[in-house]
Amino acid sequence: MRKTLKTILIFFFLSLLLVVIWESIRYFGDFKRELLPSSKEIIFSLFKILGTNKFWIDLLSSLERIFVGLFLSCIIGIPLGFFVSSNKYVKIVVEPTIDFLRSIPITALYPVFVLTLGINNQGKIGMIFLGCVLIIMLHTIIGFENKNKQRHLIGKLYGASNSFIFFKIIIPEALPNIATGVRVAIGYALIISTLTEMFMGAANGIGQSLMESYSIYNLSNMYAYIVILGCLGYLLNRIVFKFENRISEWKQR
Repeated sequence: MRKTLKTILIFFFLSLLLVVIWESIRYFGDFKRELLPSSKEIIFSLFKILGTNKFWIDLLSSLERIFVGLFLSCIIGIPLGFFVSSNKYVKIVVEPTIDFLRSIPITALYPVFVLTLGINNQGKIGMIFLGCVLIIMLHTIIGFENKNKQRHLIGKLYGASNSFIFFKIIIPEALPNIATGVRVAIGYALIISTLTEMFMGAANGIGQSLMESYSIYNLSNMYAYIVILGCLGYLLNRIVFKFENRISEWKQR
């Protein structure tokens, strides 16, 4: 109870601080006043948006793209990461390739995805997948490589089978790193999903509605959608962080 109250108070004071900073920039910054709506207008637009059916359709559409892309990244990235970490010769070849691909900004591949997968959901999910799978692969490799060798050795000394060692010793050791990879990837997934909805176009999606608000110069709505994306990113991060902590607690047992 006390922890919840503390979280609410921190959220309240941070929100108040952001409002003060926003109004200070608006009044004292070298900007045209009409380009920066008042915090009151943005908050009013925010609650107005949250009360519409379109917002919830947009939210579900964005979350669908994010989670499909992330799911595909996990079911492909985690086994590949394990395979690479278990074979040093494969790692010598694959690791530089991963580093090279990670060095390419995903936005630079936008034309490639448009040409190959089109501007529909496949193209958007494809970009999310590529942006996330390399992160998950890399964290999986690190997780399996950093396994506790003493536990592995003790398991063998006690005559444990290979399957028991793998599922009861190796995987629990690697899970915290994999969970960290998923937490990092989900942030990238939200960014990529928003960008693809903005520039590829979509029937529904938070990025699409943000771009639509910008196009018709409805700036209070545009800033409200930016706030919504910030809150969504924070919530997704906290959910995965809680899951990550549970895994760490389970590992320590």
